[in-house]
Amino acid sequence: MASTTPRSRIRFGPAGWSYPDWRGIVYPARKPKGFDALDYLTEFFDTVEINTSFYNPPRPDVVERWLRHVQHNKNFQFTAKLWQRFTHDRNASPEDERVFKQSIEPL
Repeated sequence: MASTTPRSRIRFGPAGWSYPDWRGIVYPARKPKGFDALDYLTEFFDTVEINTSFYNPPRPDVVERWLRHVQHNKNFQFTAKLWQRFTHDRNASPEDERVFKQSIEPL
């Protein structure tokens, strides 16, 4: 008999979280003191795309800050866009690969 437990899951979430035009639509119109958009989204989603990784590898200190904001959601996973040097420029070097991998290593 085939197992009914799926081996994979499809996750849905927004592509990023830093959009001023989401105020009053996605985010509260009046943000409470200490409001953090990423933290807020993790109350509704178990995944959010890191959009900025397309433009440059994120700094490790920034990645660590993101991780602190999602730690309360034990099911949370980030997804990251691959750096455009690989997808559009097509001139990535082994050093670029190392830099990118190192930047998202904490994820």
